Amino acid sequence: MGNTPRSRPDAADRAAALVELGTYLKARHYTFVTVTPLTHQRVLRNRSRPRSPDAPAPDLRDAFGWNLPFAHDLLPLPLLDTLLSAQVVSAQGNNTYVSRVRFSSLGGDVYVHSRYPTDQEDAVFFGPDTYRFAGLIREELAVRTLVKGSRVLDIGCGGGPGGMTAVRAAAGPVQELVLADINPQAVLFSQANVRIAQMDRCMCVGSDLFSQVPEGPFNLIVSNPPY
Repeated sequence: MGNTPRSRPDAADRAAALVELGTYLKARHYTFVTVTPLTHQRVLRNRSRPRSPDAPAPDLRDAFGWNLPFAHDLLPLPLLDTLLSAQVVSAQGNNTYVSRVRFSSLGGDVYVHSRYPTDQEDAVFFGPDTYRFAGLIREELAVRTLVKGSRVLDIGCGGGPGGMTAVRAAAGPVQELVLADINPQAVLFSQANVRIAQMDRCMCVGSDLFSQVPEGPFNLIVSNPPY
């Protein structure tokens, strides 16, 4: 299964595979709180001491949170084959596999983002600052209510946690959520995340700041710059 050459999947196939995996994880009450890269590195180093470094991940959290290699029987074979075809996971030696993405939990939802270590040129970040940002949005919207029919924009959205948190905290259904990012990988991940969360009235656009954002007034604009 993992030795057949595979062509590069298109964005739609990859997004569909991410949605299938995210939905599978969410149905199994998957949780993972992403830590800083340095903490992640330290945890992996400490965990490797009492166990063989070649031992496969024992559960979904280790495979898709800590990004440890896992055996073929961790996932249903049809799902695993879909993930391989979409290059969401990669085959390794000894009949093990490794995820090329990571999933984090926040506010009852799961979000796909870049795997550890986040050293890819188009990496989509998610970590402690994301949780602080989401907490700030919830606190502000508890005081300044986002009313039914509002339009929300998240600039530089990454995987979309800011805008999606705002929608979850709104007093009623929003008219539209726009998730915008210049990074195509971020747009792909945000598309998958809103589908995993089953959020409708969402638009994910590739945009340099406001250049491709739909016109019209927004009731709330959020942004969490990486620097």
